[in-house]
Amino acid sequence: LLLYNQVPVRVTESFILSGYRFPDYSFAECLLSAFQPTNETGNFWTHFLAVFVFAFSFLEVFLWDRSLALTDPFYYPFWSYFIGVCGLLLVSSMAHLLNSMSLLIRELCFFIDYGTISSYTVGSSLAYFYYINPRVRWLFEALYVPAACVIALVCTLACCNTRQQWRRHRYVIRTAVFLLPFLVVSVPIFYQLYVGVKNSSTALFFFRHCFWLVVSGAFNISKIPERFSPGKFDIWGHSHQWFHFCTFMSILDELHMIKAEI
Repeated sequence: LLLYNQVPVRVTESFILSGYRFPDYSFAECLLSAFQPTNETGNFWTHFLAVFVFAFSFLEVFLWDRSLALTDPFYYPFWSYFIGVCGLLLVSSMAHLLNSMSLLIRELCFFIDYGTISSYTVGSSLAYFYYINPRVRWLFEALYVPAACVIALVCTLACCNTRQQWRRHRYVIRTAVFLLPFLVVSVPIFYQLYVGVKNSSTALFFFRHCFWLVVSGAFNISKIPERFSPGKFDIWGHSHQWFHFCTFMSILDELHMIKAEI
């Protein structure tokens, strides 16, 4: 493992001084690095293990009412949400694990990562639309899901662009960019809060969802704790790991909110 001044600048992260892999690993070496103390190890495991926690919580829904088959059309939006979340978590973990194969593959890994984040927001919009079911349904049918798809595409392109331009402020831009799909996708919830939520647990889980998103954004932008002690959190405990943890907690509360509506 290498220091920050022994690898290309494009590989380095702010305030992370050690634990780097040179971008010439083989596929097998990348897989083995999941069990080595690199500065990407925690990034991999925080989202890879989260897949199984999410899947368990997701499948609980099918134990509530066994009168409907898993393939019943009622569950199609829920499955789209499941695919979006699992895609996000799996691709994120793989991007952090496999990005040291070359500089080109590193860029491709994170381009795909940004794409799956946007796919997750579209999956969320389908679940929100069909289960939260706002009264002004005709308006949402015409605008809501198409708007979510367009915003997802714009956000993906903007985040990909930060890997080539605006690198100095890339974390702020990426965080701000993904605030937009959150605002669009959450419109049905905002509407319910405006007219009065019938299910109190929906509001509770939504506020918790928002809380975790705010905290995750704060970690992503501030680079705390490594900002105050460069080198001390290179392997475990740096901000991106906390960012992963908080984003997963926000997804888990979002799942609970959707389950409450179902």
